Amino acid sequence: MLLDQLVLDMQAAVASEGRAIFLLGSAGSGKTALLGVLQELAYRSHRDLEAQNVDCAQSGEKTWLELARLFTRGHRLKRSAAKVAMEWLDVTQIGAVFTAAWRTVKAVRTKEVPEADSRGRRSPTDTATEAVRLLMEYGSLDPRLIILDSLDRGDNEDLTGAFALIQRLASTRTLFVAAVRSKEGRLPTAIGDLILEAERLGVGRRIDEWLDWLVGQSRGVPGTLWSTLGGLERGGTLRRSGRRWSWEGNPDEAIGGRTQATVDVSGL
Repeated sequence: MLLDQLVLDMQAAVASEGRAIFLLGSAGSGKTALLGVLQELAYRSHRDLEAQNVDCAQSGEKTWLELARLFTRGHRLKRSAAKVAMEWLDVTQIGAVFTAAWRTVKAVRTKEVPEADSRGRRSPTDTATEAVRLLMEYGSLDPRLIILDSLDRGDNEDLTGAFALIQRLASTRTLFVAAVRSKEGRLPTAIGDLILEAERLGVGRRIDEWLDWLVGQSRGVPGTLWSTLGGLERGGTLRRSGRRWSWEGNPDEAIGGRTQATVDVSGL
């Protein structure tokens, strides 16, 4: 089953090196529900695993910055404590006392010590890249599960952070899972490029349960494929539009028991 495959991917990522999984499917095909189940299983299977689930369609402009802060909070607090201690040990004049006191209060509130040089306003893409750098600096080998639902409906910050993480994923213990809505099997160009990059680096794969199931059932034999689709006719309708074929209906338990789905089978 697809869920079993995802659990195996999660275990492999936690045990060795990070990887990316892209769930592709039409709207209402059950991707979000599947991600929720995966996160629950992750909590049960790995007590030390940290997981965050973000709906890109509803998130703000600093998704990756928020993720970085959540995942690195404990590490930054420890480093802040060390910095604050050094501040007090280095007090040599009255003015430095006030500086150290202010930085102490700041560290307690923000869980990090502010640097002397402040940076100006940064673009969302710069923020995303910096956030991934933060993830790599603090606890990159911590077991993590990062879920981005509706990545196709996110903004440039969401996509930039995903690209930046993909580049460094092999040196982490992170499972990155993104759900992407496709239309008649087609993906947004930027999402397609992201998936191709992950596959090129050997850290990612795409999952389209419908096509995987149909190919598996037919075993690559055209006659068997059409026989399989003919069997599905009992729960739906096989339609033809020009040279394109699609099946629409209510699949049975063998293919997930979903309520309603459409699959483009032209490429088979």
